[in-house]
Amino acid sequence: AVKEFLNWADTRGLRADEILPAPESTLLEYAATFTGRLVGGTVRAKISAIKTWHTSHCWKGGDLLCKVLTKVERKAPMSSRRPERPGVSDDMMMIPH
Repeated sequence: AVKEFLNWADTRGLRADEILPAPESTLLEYAATFTGRLVGGTVRAKISAIKTWHTSHCWKGGDLLCKVLTKVERKAPMSSRRPERPGVSDDMMMIPH
């Protein structure tokens, strides 16, 4: 995920001081690029990897980044969603006993 972030930053022409530590605006832009392409959990995992990489420096993510991640999650393609599973019935609860 970090390598992917660095490649993305390179294609944007960002300098090293603009990506380490990355300002929240850069992280917002990066996260938003996945809108409609990936599920929110995948994007959160990518941001988490970047956060781990940044931890020894200075993490710049904040509330706005959390909001963007939520929006990305809501715009995930329908093909990435599974149908809701049926609830657990009383009979199912008796099986372990």
